[in-house]
Amino acid sequence: MSAIVGSKQAEQLKQDGNSYFQKNRFGAAIDAYTEAITLCPNVPIYWTNRALCHRKRNDWQRVEEDCRKAIQLDHNSVKAHYYLGLALLQKEQYAEGVRELEKVSHRLFHMFKYLSCNCLYIKLVLNSSVAVALCGAKNENDKVTK
Repeated sequence: MSAIVGSKQAEQLKQDGNSYFQKNRFGAAIDAYTEAITLCPNVPIYWTNRALCHRKRNDWQRVEEDCRKAIQLDHNSVKAHYYLGLALLQKEQYAEGVRELEKVSHRLFHMFKYLSCNCLYIKLVLNSSVAVALCGAKNENDKVTK
């Protein structure tokens, strides 16, 4: 099987897993995500989606295992750090659980800071564009009325 075919099948399995999850069919969702992982083990979202299913079943050991694998693949995964933190707290590993949740807080802070800066920039650009457009329209009106 080619990598492209495997990737497409894995993505379809992820969608199937998402559908099962929405219907509270967590066992079927786990099976779908597991098949996706078998086809494409280096896609972190498959691991975190399966971890969420395990969370719904209160299987905190498996949540931890899947999240640790997802973090190996993408150390910036907020979702994986969050679920790992919850799992560790449930397993009474408080210090490590809090550290994971602090990582989430830190990453979210920087994400929101980045988004805020981008929003401010967009607002400035839009305001400048509107001002230019209004000035241009006023000048056009001046030309029309003269």
